[in-house]
Amino acid sequence: MKKCFPLALCLILVAGMVLAGCGPQEAGEGRGAIYRGVLPRNETMFFDGLTWSVPTRWNPYGIGGSSHNLWGHTFQAVFETLFVFDLLDESINPHIGESYTWDGYNLRVIIRRDVRFNNGAALRIDDVVHSFVIHRDYNTPFSGIWAGDFILDVVPIDEASFEIRGNPQRFQPTKMLEILCSFYITSKVQWDEILRERDPDRGGPRSNRMAVAQEPKLEPISTASYRPLFWDETRIVLERDDNWWGTAKDGKLPVPRYLVFNVGIPGRRSQPQQAILTGSP
Repeated sequence: MKKCFPLALCLILVAGMVLAGCGPQEAGEGRGAIYRGVLPRNETMFFDGLTWSVPTRWNPYGIGGSSHNLWGHTFQAVFETLFVFDLLDESINPHIGESYTWDGYNLRVIIRRDVRFNNGAALRIDDVVHSFVIHRDYNTPFSGIWAGDFILDVVPIDEASFEIRGNPQRFQPTKMLEILCSFYITSKVQWDEILRERDPDRGGPRSNRMAVAQEPKLEPISTASYRPLFWDETRIVLERDDNWWGTAKDGKLPVPRYLVFNVGIPGRRSQPQQAILTGSP
């Protein structure tokens, strides 16, 4: 991995903190808006230059359009992965996943037992396995992982562990570790309900492989510390979930109550950019 990534990340975070000092920010009314008012400056962190289109859906499996545009940035705060890749030292750190071990060509993963979704439901091993095989059964941004044929299957072992079974003929351990930090964990109950309506022939010869990617109206059920609050053509506002399960693990909540991703429109400066250029508060 290129060593410039940690520096880029630091610059983004510093820029976010600088932009947070540009004065109170009003959140107006727009598509998906559920909040009007001023975001408190001392509880808000801003990001600029990361988002380039207006969001229309919060589907982590969406292909193309605004969903894909949000994949690498905003969605990382709305959905979580099993492990977290540290850009500073290139280590793989436990999060929802507690540990992993190799057994020949297979990767066995143990998950935490205290993880909960933002609707209060406990995370089950079925949710985790489903979050992997959904990329096999439907077209998603990560379907190519299965198309590469280096994973044979993902199966539950018990209530707290599962196994990713590698293909001895096309063994790629680095790729198998990569998906531990890439695949978002979602609710099987939520997606089963969606697919009963969108793909009646699920698993059959007439199954609609685009049913997952095309889901337009998704209220995210996730394990993450933030959830969408407001979005329009100028910005995306996420609000901290004070009931986040990770508080027990980390001993505290994330510091910012709000995360604001300013939408960059070609030819138009965002409000924080304009404030910096003009010197206005």
